[in-house]
Amino acid sequence: MANEFKHVAVGTELTQAEYESTASHVLDSQAAGDIIYASSTSQLSRLGIGTAGKILQVNSGASAPEWTATVTGVTSVLNTSLVIGRDSDNDIDFATDNTILFRASGADQIKLIDGALAPVSDNDVDLGTSSLEFKDAFFDGTVTADAFAGPLTGDVTGTADVATVATTVTITDNESTNEDNAIIFTAGGDVDGGNIGLESDGTLTYNPSTGKITATGFIGALTGNADTATALATARAINGVNFDGSAAITITAAGSTLSDTVPVSKGGTNATSLADKAVLITQDSGTDTVAAAAMSTNGQLLIGGTSGPAVGTLTAGSNVTITNADGEITIAAASSSGDITGVTLTGDDSNTASDTAGSADFTIAGGSGLTTSVSGTTLTVAGDNASTSAKGVAQFSSDNFAASSGTITIKDGGIVTAELAADAVTSAKIADDAISEEHLADDVISAQTEITSGLAAADELLYSDGGTLKKVGLDNFVELSPQLATEDAVAVASDYLLFLDGGATGNMNKESVADFVSAIAGTNLTASSGQLSAAAGGIAKAVIYRLTSSFTGDADPIASNLEKDDTRGDSTLGDDEGLGLSSGVFTFANTGTGTYLIQAHAFFGSGAADAETNLMIEVATDGSTFEQASTSQGSVYNSSARSMLTASYLFQVTNTTNDKVQFKISGNSGSNTIFGDTNINYTYFTFIKLA
Repeated sequence: MANEFKHVAVGTELTQAEYESTASHVLDSQAAGDIIYASSTSQLSRLGIGTAGKILQVNSGASAPEWTATVTGVTSVLNTSLVIGRDSDNDIDFATDNTILFRASGADQIKLIDGALAPVSDNDVDLGTSSLEFKDAFFDGTVTADAFAGPLTGDVTGTADVATVATTVTITDNESTNEDNAIIFTAGGDVDGGNIGLESDGTLTYNPSTGKITATGFIGALTGNADTATALATARAINGVNFDGSAAITITAAGSTLSDTVPVSKGGTNATSLADKAVLITQDSGTDTVAAAAMSTNGQLLIGGTSGPAVGTLTAGSNVTITNADGEITIAAASSSGDITGVTLTGDDSNTASDTAGSADFTIAGGSGLTTSVSGTTLTVAGDNASTSAKGVAQFSSDNFAASSGTITIKDGGIVTAELAADAVTSAKIADDAISEEHLADDVISAQTEITSGLAAADELLYSDGGTLKKVGLDNFVELSPQLATEDAVAVASDYLLFLDGGATGNMNKESVADFVSAIAGTNLTASSGQLSAAAGGIAKAVIYRLTSSFTGDADPIASNLEKDDTRGDSTLGDDEGLGLSSGVFTFANTGTGTYLIQAHAFFGSGAADAETNLMIEVATDGSTFEQASTSQGSVYNSSARSMLTASYLFQVTNTTNDKVQFKISGNSGSNTIFGDTNINYTYFTFIKLA
């Protein structure tokens, strides 16, 4: 058959090397680039390499792959880096999330995004050409353009930049409609004419029926009579009396005319004349009475008092002179009052400060570490407390320092330990031999925190190497220290073993040899006085079942023509009436629990060359679900050859109800035969229960 997968011809005998050779399995008429596919459940076939540009798809019968130049069955192609097109200069790009890019002539032209079909670059892509136009355009919204060519129909908003300016406008005559029509006026306050816009305002209207204009106000002179006006819109007050023009008003003061005296309560002085060079004051006679206090003499002042303001002059006191002038008062000290005629201050540095004026100001300032203060007539100079950044007065601790005649020295005993900061003394300040056992505290080790977990191989210990202090890694200590142990005989009754309690990271504990031996005793092992004894072994039971009749094809499982080997009676050693067998399923109710060595042998052949056959041992531990436990595979090299398949499995039977075994043949060519016989064990199954 053409295009079939086969083994190359090797003659009448197939060696293992020939069978396993990768160069010995070929496809009939195979060529470079061919594809292998399963043409059936038991056959591999070849599909020749396709021509350039074709793609692989399933044929119309959904039975095999084929090459095709077109794809019609694909309903979806999804890929985050998908690009399709003629070449890299002309394609549709889906690689950007929520964006489809259309590319032509090596440049991105337009993009489809959420809610918009837009050019990639501004003012770059035309919609149609001068020779290829779109038919109709429908928009639900606003069309914005820099310019239009050709007729426009429908409502258009915006400015027609190149439209012809009208020189006349047709106006419809309306002389009777009772309605308020907006009055049109030029835009932008333009009063010079020209090509200008028009505007209107809802508050400036004209009613054709009444012939009247309505506005919020007018600026400039209005001529004519206000036919229906009877009052001012807003009244105006005259001397406290409102006047709106609708009627005459009377203005009253103290008398019947404005030339009378105006009282204080009306904002007047209650007088018809005032004294020359006077100020107005109120007296005890009441707030409604105003009087004029004359101030016509040099030096006069208006001085307040309990009886009201009064005019008076200043009186000179001791050693004081007062000189009054027109609009001016001079107050001075008498010349005989004892002015200081000279002051000189001398400092510790012998420098002086002096002043010979009648009065002088001096500042006494503290130096570094000194502060001055004044209270009344007392001047105090005090020393500041010294700090690490400023001079001043300091007191030294008697614990560490001694003072004599102004000299400060460190005590002979040195500075007490409490004054030293933690970790202040470095190794460079300690002599090499300064620390000995006398300086180590007795609890230098016992006072430290004990480690109960977290030991690592990189941790280190200190030890004395012949009197020299050295370190050793914890891993080397654990590994090398057992070499120092003295060899001795094991005393089972009294000796102990060390072990890790709790796994690889558990704690090191001890256990007696006798207890350790007892702990590891188990199936076929017993412990007594610290010694292990093994139980007698061997085969407890054994039985062989065989296939009594040959068959071709697969069997899942081998369910019929099975019997115990009873030809000579030597294949049923202690089998207790054999295993349970029903429709190819073996059970262990008769033979009991234990460890069984199960061996399966299948003799096959007499079929096509290179046909492969599989023999499987399947077990179930839940009574129904069988799983593959062991498999053997083989083939024959020609139609006259025979071959034996062998599979083995150790099965720990713990439940005689749920633990089961069956045997399966698969992948067997329809022309191959699994041989069976009622007297000879061609295909047979051995069950050996180990003691």
